[in-house]
Amino acid sequence: MDVGKEKIMRSFDELARAYDTSKSSRFASQCHSYVLNILNPMQFNNILDVGCGTGSLMGKLLDTKPQIKGYGLDLSEKMLEVAREKLPERTELVYGEAEVLPYDNKKFDMVVMVDSFNYFVNPEQAIQEAYRVLRPGGTLVMAEKMITGFKKYFVDGNNYTEEEIRKFLKQAGFDVINLIRNIPGGYIATGDKREI
Repeated sequence: MDVGKEKIMRSFDELARAYDTSKSSRFASQCHSYVLNILNPMQFNNILDVGCGTGSLMGKLLDTKPQIKGYGLDLSEKMLEVAREKLPERTELVYGEAEVLPYDNKKFDMVVMVDSFNYFVNPEQAIQEAYRVLRPGGTLVMAEKMITGFKKYFVDGNNYTEEEIRKFLKQAGFDVINLIRNIPGGYIATGDKREI
């Protein structure tokens, strides 16, 4: 495993039991209502949460859409342990890397990444993998930090500009790309996979 990934995994393993009440979870928790506002009106049968952490977003989504099948993937086995305790058995949770998703092509209607993309070692590959596992007509929803100015040098993880995010999505093949800066200190980006 890449040294950068090992460092990220260890830090989240150490934080797992306290994550949901820690300062580290504030931004992700803040994003949940914005992401749910996008997802709730949409019709879909299954969803993959890449970097699902302790499963908080998935739990909220399954409460409002009990008919869907949820899948979560995370690099931290300890975070997944917490998620398994919180989520219903119909949720499939697996240890894995965003850059090498252990799923078949065109498996998912929706893919979400909330406060995880900035930690990926190879963001272009992670976006390509999300595209690969989405069905035609599927949507990727990302909610991430976007810090500008001098502060960006003191933030954990990477920090991408709007242009970089749009470029990553376009290069992977996403068709309709929207980027909305409606989250304080962050953005929501969506990309649709064209129907064939």
